[in-house]
Amino acid sequence: MNHIGIYLSNAVNKDSIIDDILSNVFLRKYIDLSALHGELYSTLTINRIIDEELRHDWFPISTQENPSLLSMSSGQQRKALLTYLMAQKPQYMVLDDIYSSVDKETQQFIIDNLNQLATSTLLIQLFYRKQDVLPCIHTIYMVDGEHEITKEQPLEQFIKLQNAIPHLQHITLPHLFSEPNPAINPLIQLNSVSASYGDKPVLNNISWTIQTGEFWQLTGPIGSGKSTLLSMIIGDNPRG
Repeated sequence: MNHIGIYLSNAVNKDSIIDDILSNVFLRKYIDLSALHGELYSTLTINRIIDEELRHDWFPISTQENPSLLSMSSGQQRKALLTYLMAQKPQYMVLDDIYSSVDKETQQFIIDNLNQLATSTLLIQLFYRKQDVLPCIHTIYMVDGEHEITKEQPLEQFIKLQNAIPHLQHITLPHLFSEPNPAINPLIQLNSVSASYGDKPVLNNISWTIQTGEFWQLTGPIGSGKSTLLSMIIGDNPRG
């Protein structure tokens, strides 16, 4: 089975390309998907199901620990969605940014299951970084900002070309600002922050200060609150 990788530039509208793949438009010159049952493994699918949960009390995906996708961490959502979609026995699956917001353990879970799925199901992977391409992919299509496939390559050739040493560019750096911007210190400060999803506590009394010039690494198992904590810091969580 000839699994497909679609290497995207930052200028593309990825959601539009996904729609065109699922409607058998984008890849029609290369493969006919019209008679095949497909599934989408993506944050788009997670958001759609969560919307159905909130609107219609419909909970197609649950685990022993979590009754709904909304109650799961991002890593738990990814694992649960993949398990659910595989159970639908699709003839092809579109894979969108498969390593987004997951830890190493979840990455390995995804790789192992997709390698298993690849024996029976056509995989179509969208990716931006060459290191994210799955080893089971056979053919790479490179896409430009006009949503046109500009090149078709076998995976081995794609990896070889992408790893080639680029030509050095000589640029002139601008002069320093005459007056530096005032230092902000601390950059981030959390004081006794707690958060929960329904009756499920996620963060409990977290205090954390990040000073200017410091570098931190945030680690922990799935469901421990990493994504919730970061989303509060950047203001992307209503609990913030």
